[in-house]
Amino acid sequence: MKQSISMHEGVILYNFIREHNIKTVVETGIYHGTSSAFILDAIGETGHLTSIDPDLSHLIEPHRHNWTIMEARSQDVLETALKVVPDMFFHDSRHDYETMMFEYKMAYKYGVQFIGSHDINHPGIKSAWQEFINDYNIKIHYTSPKFAIGEI
Repeated sequence: MKQSISMHEGVILYNFIREHNIKTVVETGIYHGTSSAFILDAIGETGHLTSIDPDLSHLIEPHRHNWTIMEARSQDVLETALKVVPDMFFHDSRHDYETMMFEYKMAYKYGVQFIGSHDINHPGIKSAWQEFINDYNIKIHYTSPKFAIGEI
């Protein structure tokens, strides 16, 4: 069952973005738009969020002028979205090893400074997240059983 980030996780994400002066974010997975709302509030009017999701039927967060929504699979459009080299990449899309590693490696390839991930202990993701942070020497800024933020 899909779940949005919790209020606690959203506040951590918001504070992290504000503390590190992050202005551009690419996220995969929107669902209701909970993480999107926290990100948009944190980056402010001058920031920009690009969100990628193949199914927008659950989205309840209203659209904002500094929010680009791409209704597509990450495998089809993530590389294009990352070419602007955002400050941060946030994963909360398909929770399988292949998708996770594809997204993490794309963020690394394009020089994104910060990477966050939700549901890191979901079967398949735990091994992908652990493998990625170990193989690419990611500096962890925050981790909990379900949520993590690191620096590439």
